[in-house]
Amino acid sequence: MMKKEQKITEAVLFAGMLFILMLVAGSGFQYLSGSQHNAFDKLKDISLNYQMKEQGCAVQYIDSGYMAYIEPTGYILQGLTIEQDFTVTEEMLAYDELAVGIKVGTYSRKNKVSLYVEIFQDSGFGKAYRVDCSQLKDNANVIISFPTEEMQAENCHVKVYSDATNGNHAVSLYLTDNCVLASTVKVAGTEEEKNLVMCVFTPYDAEKK
Repeated sequence: MMKKEQKITEAVLFAGMLFILMLVAGSGFQYLSGSQHNAFDKLKDISLNYQMKEQGCAVQYIDSGYMAYIEPTGYILQGLTIEQDFTVTEEMLAYDELAVGIKVGTYSRKNKVSLYVEIFQDSGFGKAYRVDCSQLKDNANVIISFPTEEMQAENCHVKVYSDATNGNHAVSLYLTDNCVLASTVKVAGTEEEKNLVMCVFTPYDAEKK
């Protein structure tokens, strides 16, 4: 009887420790809902090309392409990562915030999954965001703004992955041959001579530091 009670106690303690570890692991991600992402939220429902010109942003890089010339990455399932680089310049660091816009395909359905976006530099800067995909419409533009404090004028890495376990819930990103962010994108560890359909921009009406 004592052994049985001891096993139950050990199981409860293990479950409690696991729960705490999961909380700690997830605490680094800033939650972004599908309906309200950040300070650049007013841009989310407008095409990446149009929003740059008309909605208060100065383009630094853009890989929007045309729908006829872009291709989906396929379902982003748990364990698959997509990595894209871009260069941060001294001019960009004159602003308090930068933003990236990434086109997300939801296959015309509600996807009750999350996308995780990490933005980091080799010098130590790093931010992580969790995007609720359930409110996104097909071919939505996910806009993520982040502070430039502690950033350096150097290469910046964007890593995207998901918690989707099957294709019925997964979303997709898009690739383009118009490579201006970097020479390649890395999909599931394999480099391809393409870029994400993604843009990097600064608010032109914001005061510089």
